[in-house]
Amino acid sequence: MAGTNTIGPHYEIHLRKGDYRISDAVYASHLIGLAKPDPAFYTYILEQEGCPADRTVFIDEVPDNVEAARVLGIRSLLFTGAENL
Repeated sequence: MAGTNTIGPHYEIHLRKGDYRISDAVYASHLIGLAKPDPAFYTYILEQEGCPADRTVFIDEVPDNVEAARVLGIRSLLFTGAENL
């Protein structure tokens, strides 16, 4: 599952390129009307997936997004490169 802050044209480019194909579901901010780091963004996705926060892992390159998820009880990792992940 992926949650992304995006706009329509950018999202469409990623769809055409197949960038989201590894995800079972994609929650795009422009479609759900919520964006990171708003706690409602994460809560909406958790509810849609039927998954509790403490059984979830969130990875992002933006420290504010990581902290917002962490506050909700989601295990959160700051992405600093593939080798560190």
